[in-house]
Amino acid sequence: MKPQRHLSLLLLLLASYFSVEAQERDTTSTQDSLVAARVVAYREKIKPVPGGYAVRVADLPVSKEAKALDVLKFLPSLSVQNHSIEMDGRSSIKVFIDGRPIRMSGRELADYLQALPAGDLDRIEVQTQPSADISASGNVGVIRITRQKDPTVGLRGNLSGSVGLNSYLSEMGSAFLEYNGKKAFISGNFSADNLYNLRHTRYWADYPTGKMEVNNPMKWKNQYLSGAISAGWRITERDLLIADVRIPVSRSLVTDLENTTRWLPKQDVSDPASTLYAEGTATSQNLTQDYSLYYRHDFPSRA
Repeated sequence: MKPQRHLSLLLLLLASYFSVEAQERDTTSTQDSLVAARVVAYREKIKPVPGGYAVRVADLPVSKEAKALDVLKFLPSLSVQNHSIEMDGRSSIKVFIDGRPIRMSGRELADYLQALPAGDLDRIEVQTQPSADISASGNVGVIRITRQKDPTVGLRGNLSGSVGLNSYLSEMGSAFLEYNGKKAFISGNFSADNLYNLRHTRYWADYPTGKMEVNNPMKWKNQYLSGAISAGWRITERDLLIADVRIPVSRSLVTDLENTTRWLPKQDVSDPASTLYAEGTATSQNLTQDYSLYYRHDFPSRA
């Protein structure tokens, strides 16, 4: 029995040694020391402003050949399509460039922004919730565009045209010309549209004695011609004077291709069937003139 007891004691000692060694190895940990750290600063591409947000054009993925209208396509809450600019939740948009209101809307405004180089722009603010003085005039949104302080000096222009098919062929064209000097500048934006479309009215109505059917396809022709000229003078580095002239002309012509009304009496009614033919053309024209004078003075900031 003694040899067995000695062997058991020896095995017990060896087992306790390896158990203690294993516990020591399990609780052993390593520590890494921080040798160096680098802090990387970045600029937010979209910054909140009262009622909306602001972006720097240089932070947007636009090409050198892009125009101001192309820049707006990248901005949230704005939709640019079919030569129009829309803002989510707003029925209309007011645009300011360097604090000056642009008295254009619809295609005329889109043509103007399509001619403005994106490289001249510095900052764009989009206000879906504008200040009370602007929102009081209706459900409108605001786009504020700030251009570079040093505009490109010289003469430049842009000419564009397009055609579309909506039952009939339509033509659209626009031209932009601008001269920028060190003190004076003048720009002109002109657009002309001939838009055609087909509208077809067809309905019927039941009466106690019979049935009436109406068939009236109409050709609509909408003509739009607009000219806007701005001339300005940089009096000093802080004083700016601008005069605007805008003359839009619109004309609408509606022609009946057919205007037929048929009366179909019921079988037990003695009234005879009848047919009424009509031809007609309706025209309307709108001519407005808009003149404005704008002056701006920048007060120096107090450090």
